[in-house]
Amino acid sequence: KNNNKLFKYDTYINSFLFSSIMGITLTMLMYPISLGLSNYSGIFDNPNNLGVFVSVATLIFLFLLIRNILVKDVFLIVIYSILSVFSLYLVSISASRTALIGLGTSMFILLLIIFIKQVSLGKITIKWMLLSIFSPIIILLIFVIFLNSPLYVAFEENFVAKSISRGSDVTAGRTIIWESIIKNTPFFGSKDTSVKELLGFSAHNSYLSILDTYGWIPAILYTLFWIFSFIKSIRQFMNTKQNRLQNAFAVTSIALFMSMSMMEVLTHTLAVYVGLSGVAILQINDKELK
Repeated sequence: KNNNKLFKYDTYINSFLFSSIMGITLTMLMYPISLGLSNYSGIFDNPNNLGVFVSVATLIFLFLLIRNILVKDVFLIVIYSILSVFSLYLVSISASRTALIGLGTSMFILLLIIFIKQVSLGKITIKWMLLSIFSPIIILLIFVIFLNSPLYVAFEENFVAKSISRGSDVTAGRTIIWESIIKNTPFFGSKDTSVKELLGFSAHNSYLSILDTYGWIPAILYTLFWIFSFIKSIRQFMNTKQNRLQNAFAVTSIALFMSMSMMEVLTHTLAVYVGLSGVAILQINDKELK
């Protein structure tokens, strides 16, 4: 039974690992990276799609890195460290705000619930206290160094400038598109009022894309599915001592998909399969506990 469960979990992870490495390899071979590159899209039709894909790859690489740190496999630690750093670099040159927000949000949520769990278990030791004190100081020092480095110039051009741009930038008008969908979509949806059909614009939001296409009931059910899955993943992580790494993956994968879905339509991408894999892992572990 345990071997069967482990096989299912490893099947999910290994399938995404294979997809991630293949996608990155093809991108590198067909569209070589050069210095000073920005808005890089590789084999994808736009930089944002690359950013979303690589953010999923980053999540997979990081969890495999953690798993191999726990088993102390030095060779694989080096391999996954390199892959993690390189995938983060691809996120930066893609200039994808969706990917940056998704990764930042999911990792923050994971660290927060780990901290809360340690507090609830009364396991805040001197080591944890020192880590809590010195971590912000180290992060601040890194941030100061970053602000005075050439990397900040690239970050400012790729992310900050895009975020404050207006005028002809279609993505700057996302709120207008979202307001139009919410105000004009009938209860059961209609092709005649679809923003995509009328204006040719994407909803740039997975939840509103469902609303725009199918109406309010499917959109509400779709949103509730992910909310309840996320809540369940947190509860399982907080309340069980078994399968901690698997439960952490479930929390992070669902959080990554949900946060990126607020900025882009991801219902047909690799990201949704990672999110659904997190849900599947929850169900597998839930049955094990019963």
